[in-house]
Amino acid sequence: MPVFRRGDGVPPAREAVNGAYVFKPYAGNGKRKLALAVAGGQVLANVLAAVPDFEREADIKIIAVTSPELFEELRATDPRKADAILSDEERTTLLAFHNGWKGFLYPFLLSGDYVRRSFGIDRFLRSGRPDELYAAAGFDAAGIQEKIAARLKL
Repeated sequence: MPVFRRGDGVPPAREAVNGAYVFKPYAGNGKRKLALAVAGGQVLANVLAAVPDFEREADIKIIAVTSPELFEELRATDPRKADAILSDEERTTLLAFHNGWKGFLYPFLLSGDYVRRSFGIDRFLRSGRPDELYAAAGFDAAGIQEKIAARLKL
């Protein structure tokens, strides 16, 4: 697994606890901006080798991704920091690279408000009858009605 030298603009490895960090910022060269989200050390090494061929045409930012789940937590707890890593505007043109299931990086490709538009039961529930569990999770008819009504009020 490649280990990347830190410094010269590359943040310390402890930034990985945020789920993602800017490995290479935009150069500010006035060219068309393109953000790349990259998960995996070897994939990042390969992206770094490929990027110089495109820097004449584009201003490329590289975001190292360690955990989409941790990045979602950062978006909830420190939205300003998360936005500095990946803005909603950047999501519209971002390219994602991962050496496994490409859906792993879907949270980086989806519009920024997808969390408010996507509902699921993403926590462990106690045992019980299905009607009790769905009500506790807000996934019974009344809970679903509330979610739809809240969205329609926007």
